[in-house]
Amino acid sequence: MIFLILDLTVCPFIDEAFKKRILLQFTKSEEDIKKIIKFIKKQKYWFTKWENFDLEKELMAKNSQEVYS
Repeated sequence: MIFLILDLTVCPFIDEAFKKRILLQFTKSEEDIKKIIKFIKKQKYWFTKWENFDLEKELMAKNSQEVYS
């Protein structure tokens, strides 16, 4: 779940208000949220490379891994 949250906080397709609502689930301190948002703006990405992102390609790569499980 934390990986998803980290990816959502740096996703360029999600507005800052929604990111703040996500972070409010983990901290109630407005100061902490401001610090996290400031740090996030410096991060380009966590786990998903959002530049030239191709959802279909990513899903196909994920699906092909199931054969080896």
